[in-house]
Amino acid sequence: MSIRRRIRVAVSFLAAATVVLLAAPTEAAGGPPAVPLTARDLTPQWAGGSRVVAVNDVGQALVSTGPDSPSYLWARGRLTPLTYDGRPIEPIGLNNRGQVIGHGQSASGAPVAVRWERGTATLLPVPGDTVIPADINDRGQVVAISAELDGPEPVVRAYLSGSDGRTARDLGVVPSLANASLHVNESGQVAGTRTGEGGPVYGMPSGFLWADGRVTDLGSLGGDSTQVTALNARGQVVGQSVRADGRTHAFFWSAGTMTDLGTPGGDYSRATALNDLGLVTGTSTDAGGQQDAFVWSAGRPITPLGLTGLAAEAVDVNNRGQVIATATGSTGPGSPYLTRGFLWHAGKLTPLAALGGPDATPAAISATGTIGGSGSLPSGGTHAALWTAGP
Repeated sequence: MSIRRRIRVAVSFLAAATVVLLAAPTEAAGGPPAVPLTARDLTPQWAGGSRVVAVNDVGQALVSTGPDSPSYLWARGRLTPLTYDGRPIEPIGLNNRGQVIGHGQSASGAPVAVRWERGTATLLPVPGDTVIPADINDRGQVVAISAELDGPEPVVRAYLSGSDGRTARDLGVVPSLANASLHVNESGQVAGTRTGEGGPVYGMPSGFLWADGRVTDLGSLGGDSTQVTALNARGQVVGQSVRADGRTHAFFWSAGTMTDLGTPGGDYSRATALNDLGLVTGTSTDAGGQQDAFVWSAGRPITPLGLTGLAAEAVDVNNRGQVIATATGSTGPGSPYLTRGFLWHAGKLTPLAALGGPDATPAAISATGTIGGSGSLPSGGTHAALWTAGP
């Protein structure tokens, strides 16, 4: 198996979602069930499958229709095609200036990494025969993974491109390809998962924070593996780390100290997002093995959201403390697998309506409470959707 194929298999395996057969989730305890938030369909009815992959704080949304298919920047009801050299861009990230990063194709068909703005896409100034854009901040800085895959062993590095789009800096780390995610904040700090012995595919993962040319290892909870999932504006980092007893727990890292967030009685937890105030959200199991989304903040215990019955996962959180989560599974033998979306805020769960079908899958929430994702149609297809959570 080629190096490229092994990378694709490793990334696909780690990204695969586990679906379980359990009962339907309950709504928030106390009082009548919340009225579902109405979904807005962002694509014409004749369009094929689509989904929102990112939203920003000025009302824009990235609408993806899949690899090699047209994708768009949505704003005020208008869809602007995302292209490079006349070919579709597969979007990855969006900032508050309307700049988009993603994958394109050159005239020869070779994959390229690009930054798109106001109808014009330019190549990222990152060397390597394979460049994977990962994140973009509001200054226009892009963090990306560079890989040279033609030799006997892959040569992989992390780069931070300048806001001018013409220069890029080697960060001096070997990022993991099996856990390929890097994050950049408005200060230009970068956090992610890197590897040592064993290389970028099979090496043991460890977390790092890069700031002003200095790389800080985040350490672990006592075991030999740490993976980073998010970074906030204060340079705080979350993810998951293996403990000395072999269990994997969510962690919160700040100013050199890693805190074990624990679990609500189970063996496993993983942080997926945090806001600039240090509110962390993620996924955990209880003593019975039930998987639920959770929130955590310093000085308080880990708190499940109450999405009991299905396999629940937290997806994102904004600075208002609004959390979006999904609950996936079947309501009984012979029943179809469903994905239901929820908004959690101050202890209250509000379901997200779909687009006439059974499924609603949130992907991101903005600072203003706009939620982007996808909803299923009565016909069985899936379209990009927006929900408005409000203040």
